[in-house]
Amino acid sequence: MCLAEILQNEMKEVRVSQFSPDGESMGWVLIGGGFVSALFIIIRGRRWIYLLLFPLVLIAIGISLLLRQRQTNIEQVEATILTELDTLGPVARAQVLKKVTEKEFNKYVPEKK
Repeated sequence: MCLAEILQNEMKEVRVSQFSPDGESMGWVLIGGGFVSALFIIIRGRRWIYLLLFPLVLIAIGISLLLRQRQTNIEQVEATILTELDTLGPVARAQVLKKVTEKEFNKYVPEKK
């Protein structure tokens, strides 16, 4: 591969990464667009239910994108944590899990003195 081909491939990757929106930002754009369009329809005095259907659909799609992105993030972090735990021995793994469980439990149930 010559230098020109390598540079072209790098430029293509940069262009794609700059302009490809992730699910979270697209979800927030759809939710914002839904609220703005609903507000615009209400301000103009049009209160027919079928006119508000489009903004509600935009908001619903945005929320579903955000939830899907959240689930993907949770799965990625879970996989990372599980691979890190697999590198530990059984005793060390049990100690780490115990400390994490106690810390999370104490957030919601304070200790009685």
